[in-house]
Amino acid sequence: MPTVRVRIAVATAFLLALSACASAGKRFEQGTEHEARGEYARAAGRYIDALKKDPGLAEAHERLVDVAPRAIHEYLDRVPALMASGDSTGAADQYLGLDALAREASGVGVTFPLPAAYPADRRNALNGAIVQLLDQSHDAAAAGRWSTARRSAERVDRYDPARAQRAARDRALVDIAIGWGETDLAAGRYRSALGHVDEALALLGGADTEAARRAQVLRGEVLDRGTLPVATTPLWRTDEAARFMTVEFLGALNDALDLDRWTTPPELIVIADPAVVRQELRAQRLMRALLTPTEAARVGRSVGSETVVVGAVTDFTVTERRVTQRIQKTRIRLGPDTSFVYRSGTLDYRVRINYALIDVGTRREVDRGTVEAEESGPFELARFTGDWHRLDLTRNETRWFELGESREHEWAIEERLVQEASDHLAQRVYAGLLQRVDCGAPCR
Repeated sequence: MPTVRVRIAVATAFLLALSACASAGKRFEQGTEHEARGEYARAAGRYIDALKKDPGLAEAHERLVDVAPRAIHEYLDRVPALMASGDSTGAADQYLGLDALAREASGVGVTFPLPAAYPADRRNALNGAIVQLLDQSHDAAAAGRWSTARRSAERVDRYDPARAQRAARDRALVDIAIGWGETDLAAGRYRSALGHVDEALALLGGADTEAARRAQVLRGEVLDRGTLPVATTPLWRTDEAARFMTVEFLGALNDALDLDRWTTPPELIVIADPAVVRQELRAQRLMRALLTPTEAARVGRSVGSETVVVGAVTDFTVTERRVTQRIQKTRIRLGPDTSFVYRSGTLDYRVRINYALIDVGTRREVDRGTVEAEESGPFELARFTGDWHRLDLTRNETRWFELGESREHEWAIEERLVQEASDHLAQRVYAGLLQRVDCGAPCR
C-alpha cells in the first residue's frame, strides 16, 4: 500500500491539476467574451493564456486559430487613420503590438497568418516613427526643453533602428547633452552641467569631432567656474570626549582623513594640501583649540580656499557588555598556589563628531552636522595583583595577560572605528560641499 507521504503527494498533484484546469477554463471564457464583443486581439491573448495553463485545451487552440486573422486585421486596420493624423509612432506601435501577440501565439503552437507585405510595411512604419521622434527631439531641443528632447531621442530604440538611425539618435543625444550642459553652466548649476557634458563625451567615445572638441571645451569651463577650493583642518576633541579617548585615536582619525579621505574628493571639489594648512595653523598659533569661524576664515584665505571644514570629536565612549568573570586557580613558579581574575565580554565603542563648513568670504558657518560611528569586539583579559610573569601559566592564559598589556584587542576595534567614522564624515562633508558648488553667487 502507498505510504501516507505518497498519498499526500498524489492528492496535491491532483488538486494542482484541477486548479490549472479551472484557471485555463476561466481564461477561455474571458476569450469568448472578448471575441463576442469584437475585441479579437484581446480574445487571442486570453486563448493564449488558457493554452499556457493547459496546453491540451483543444477548444482554446481552435478559437485561437480562428480568431488570429481577425486579430491581425484589428491591428493593421488602425494604421491608416493613425498615419493620416500624423501619429507615426502610434502606427508603428500597432506593428509592435502585433509582433508581440504573434510571438506569444507561436509559443503555444499557433502561427499567425501575416500578410506577405507585412515585413516591408512594418519596416516603413518603424522608419516613420524614428523620423518623427528625431524631429520632435530637434524641436524640443531648439526650444530648450531638454528633458523632452532627450526622452524623444531615447524612444528611437523602441523601433529597432538601423545603424544609420542609431548614429542619428546618438548625434541628437550628444547635441542635447551639450546644449543642456551650456544652459546649466550659464545658470550656475555646475554639477548638472558636468554630468551632461560627461554624457556627451561617453556617447562620443573618444571620437575626434567638432562635437567632442566642443564638449571638452565646455568641460573645462565648468571646472574653471564651478570648482570649489576647500581647506580641511584637523579634528579637535572636547574635554568630555578626552575622558575616554586616547591621543593616539585622534591622531589615527586625522591621519585617515588627511592621507585618504581628503585626497579623493569628488570633481568640482579641490582640497588644499593638509600639510600646508597645518603649517598655516602653526604660523597663526591656532593648533591648540577648535577654530572659530573668524579664525577658520583667516586660515582659509591664507591658503586660497573659499570654504574651511572644522570639527571636533564631542563624545567618545567605551562600554563593556555581556561580561563574565571568574577566579582562575594557578600557582607561582617554585612557589605556593594562587589565583587570578579572568574577564571576558564585548567592548562597545561609540564616537560622535560635530563638523561645520565656514565660508571664508562672510566668515560665517554655512553648514553643520553630526556623524556617529559604532564598533564592537570581544575581549579576554586577566589580572593579577602581583607580577604575572612569575605565574605558572598555559599559553592561552599567558595571552590573556599579554592582551591586557598591549591593548591589542582595543586597537583592533579602534582601527575599524577610525575607518567607519572617517568614511561617514567624508561623505557628509562632501555632500555639504557639493551643495555649495551649485548654490550660486549669494553663497560663494
